[in-house]
Amino acid sequence: MEHSKSPQAIGTDSVLLGSWTKGIDNGQILDIGTGCGLLALMLAQKSEKERITGIDISEVAIEEAKTNGLNSPWAEDLDFIHSSLEEYNPTTTFDLIISNPPYFEKQGLQSPDEARALARHNSKMPLHQILSFSSQYLKSSGELSLVLPYSNLDSLRNEAKNHGLNIQKILLIRPNARKEINRMLVSLSAQLKQEQTSELVVRDFENNYTLAYKELTFEYYL
Repeated sequence: MEHSKSPQAIGTDSVLLGSWTKGIDNGQILDIGTGCGLLALMLAQKSEKERITGIDISEVAIEEAKTNGLNSPWAEDLDFIHSSLEEYNPTTTFDLIISNPPYFEKQGLQSPDEARALARHNSKMPLHQILSFSSQYLKSSGELSLVLPYSNLDSLRNEAKNHGLNIQKILLIRPNARKEINRMLVSLSAQLKQEQTSELVVRDFENNYTLAYKELTFEYYL
């Protein structure tokens, strides 16, 4: 996949999120902040008879996503739209909403590249905006799938409840065996179920990918 033009290049966070999130059949999927279209394409690979829409505030990213989509076997299932989440008004509800959102706080150090800063910092797409949108446009049985810093867990839990969403599953991500948990993959829904938590270590003590990581992501590596 091409990702050299998009403000945010493909990284481990998105690969993990796309691998972990279950595909759907005969449904509608929305990828918020699609970038080069990676998550949309990963879901197209594992779903059938679905319609996937990717939106992004970056026109350059959308053009790259369109190119990647056209060069894939799933071009007819994909639609990429240049739009902010705030301005996006879909005419349908979704079975799945997925996002690797910008999560650095505005007051933190920002990239001097304005496009990259928008992709990384949440001033233009704060988490509560994603939750609010999802509460309106998710089907009653639909799922919201996110990757976020682990430090955001308590605030996410509280904010989600304010929007009528509940955490269903959490996968805690430890970047390597020597480091603390720093990311989490989270599945949320309007339904209230027993919360399930598990953990994944990306690299072992020798800095090689762990078997668990390889098993989760193997379908997406050549």
